Amino acid sequence: MTRTTYYNLKKPGDSDNVLISDLNENMDILDQALHDMDDQVGRLWKTISFTSGQWSGGTLRIRADAHGMKNGLRAFQLFHQVDGALSVNTWAVRCTDVTYESSTGDLVLKCEDAYAGQICVLV
Repeated sequence: MTRTTYYNLKKPGDSDNVLISDLNENMDILDQALHDMDDQVGRLWKTISFTSGQWSGGTLRIRADAHGMKNGLRAFQLFHQVDGALSVNTWAVRCTDVTYESSTGDLVLKCEDAYAGQICVLV
């Protein structure tokens, strides 16, 4: 039996007996590694949900304390909620201008029509 380079998973050879306990041990290692990655990604990205009622005059302002970005807008993904599902390929997403207001630290979304959705930002 050999082991993988990075996670030390058990790799039975062609003539080795495969034990369920070895497979379960491998699964536990992979499960923990994926969980650790989820935690790391969760610390990098912040998701802010919003409703159509939060827009005012074609503008939605997300205060700095709500999004947590410290150095401006580096990356984001905008979602439009349509019939209970989030979509990235809608008129609202394509027509929304997203900017970071350096004087206040606020994130400002502008669109002709108010809509519900989410924005995920790299913090």
